[in-house]
Amino acid sequence: PLGLQMVTLVPASIGYMTGGVATMVQEGRVRRARKVWHKQPWSADLTSEELRRWQAGVGGETPPKREEGLAQVLRGMAFVVGGLAIVVALPVFMLMPASAVGPIVTAIAMPGVDNFRPRAARVEAFRTYATDGDVAITPTEAGELLQVLMYVGSTEEPSAGELCPGTAVRAAMAPRCR
Repeated sequence: PLGLQMVTLVPASIGYMTGGVATMVQEGRVRRARKVWHKQPWSADLTSEELRRWQAGVGGETPPKREEGLAQVLRGMAFVVGGLAIVVALPVFMLMPASAVGPIVTAIAMPGVDNFRPRAARVEAFRTYATDGDVAITPTEAGELLQVLMYVGSTEEPSAGELCPGTAVRAAMAPRCR
């Protein structure tokens, strides 16, 4: 489960941090460019001239014709930036369902994996009672006996996907240390 979480969370985290850093760098550059622009002595005159041209266009006069070559370059750049946005956003949108579905798939594929350590510790307490192996006992019978031992004295139900132990022993067989 930890591996699945890392496979889904690490790339998404890296993408999120990269986007955050890129946004901060972009904001800093825009602020610096604005400061430099407004410090120019001709900046106020240029904006006034642009306003006069716009007012002339609204008043019925034809506004000056744009340079067609520059418009095509800007339009092409807009398509490139849009394509890059899709290329950057696509992996993130693909990781979102994977990160949401990953824990569910893990719970279904490996039932009870989160309770493995406590269950193993309970079984370890009975290791001193181990006997020599008996060839007459099949591996299936041994597994059933192990499952019965794991639920000795326990009131909890088996996890999803596990069978109930064949014999339920509600009282602990060995005295508990206090």
